[in-house]
Amino acid sequence: MTTSLELNASELRAVCDPSVFDFTTTGEVDPLDRVIGQRRAVQAIEFGLNMKSAGYNIFVSGPEGTGKTTIVRDLVERHAREQPTPSSWCMVNNFKDEYRPRAIALPPGRAVAFSRRMEKFIEDLKTSLPRAFEDSDYQERLADIQNRYTDM
Repeated sequence: MTTSLELNASELRAVCDPSVFDFTTTGEVDPLDRVIGQRRAVQAIEFGLNMKSAGYNIFVSGPEGTGKTTIVRDLVERHAREQPTPSSWCMVNNFKDEYRPRAIALPPGRAVAFSRRMEKFIEDLKTSLPRAFEDSDYQERLADIQNRYTDM
């Protein structure tokens, strides 16, 4: 006896009775705050995020489209909210060794303001330094020094 494998159109999809839900739209449902079925993976990521020593990395692999990036981003953002806000960092020129810039730690969020103030300072110097060297007081003092050393 052979069994028919044909389906009727009504058997091609599952129909859910909306009366079993206690919400009207999905906007009323709280977002899921945990990862289903990946307890060990979540523990490994949290372990990595809690490592305080340098040189540790977290590597995540798996099939494309499974939500790895979303899960890791959510875990990292949740972890970051529990941590103190880190300092802002600026790299500035090292006049003793131009190939090794210096790092300056600033209070959180202050690096951009510091950068803008330094740019303004440099622009101001471009106009005020030439004026200072052309000033008559400077020219007189320069002439005095030159005279003092040429008379020797």
